[in-house]
Amino acid sequence: MLAVRSLTAKGVPAVTRIVCDLPDYFTSDVPGQIERDIARHDGWVLIDSGEAVGFAVASRRSPGAVEILWMAVDPSRRGHGLGTVLLERMLGELPPTVSAPLSTCDRARRVCLDGDGSPFRKRKEKCDPA
Repeated sequence: MLAVRSLTAKGVPAVTRIVCDLPDYFTSDVPGQIERDIARHDGWVLIDSGEAVGFAVASRRSPGAVEILWMAVDPSRRGHGLGTVLLERMLGELPPTVSAPLSTCDRARRVCLDGDGSPFRKRKEKCDPA
């Protein structure tokens, strides 16, 4: 059964495991950065059958803007909608003024998407996933 909980310092070892299992996405200094960010920003951990399988950390930049600093799902669990579950929960806990547009860049896949799933480049917005 899936559950999304607040991410605290106690969750750092589980987050570190996920990050270290994704070397194409994260460098070795990221666990320390995430640990510092958890102390200052909102964080969530996705639990399945007692095991952490995903996490997210977001910074509330202003009453109407939030930046997702970190987000990942365990590589063995990707492709099953767990990131969507985590993202929906995170967005559900943000203030109502933070709703749209949602945009993302996936540097490893070299793609940038707007909230409707269309590439940024079609909208002629700058996005450099390189």
